[in-house]
Amino acid sequence: MKLQPAIEIQCYASDTKYMLSLIHSIHGVDYFNVLTGPSDGMELLTFFNETLSVNRVDSSIILENGNIVI
Repeated sequence: MKLQPAIEIQCYASDTKYMLSLIHSIHGVDYFNVLTGPSDGMELLTFFNETLSVNRVDSSIILENGNIVI
């Protein structure tokens, strides 16, 4: 598999900022959350807590014991 560089597309937005939290695996995007404004440690913990309660379409859990989160 050939790796390709990430690209960024920015439309003009003078004061709007968004924070995207994303859980991605070999299955694709498993879970995401978009916040308006900056994130902090509590928001990150809330995101992971929400992720623990969500299952994939095939009923497997997204975050399992032994998974590595980067």
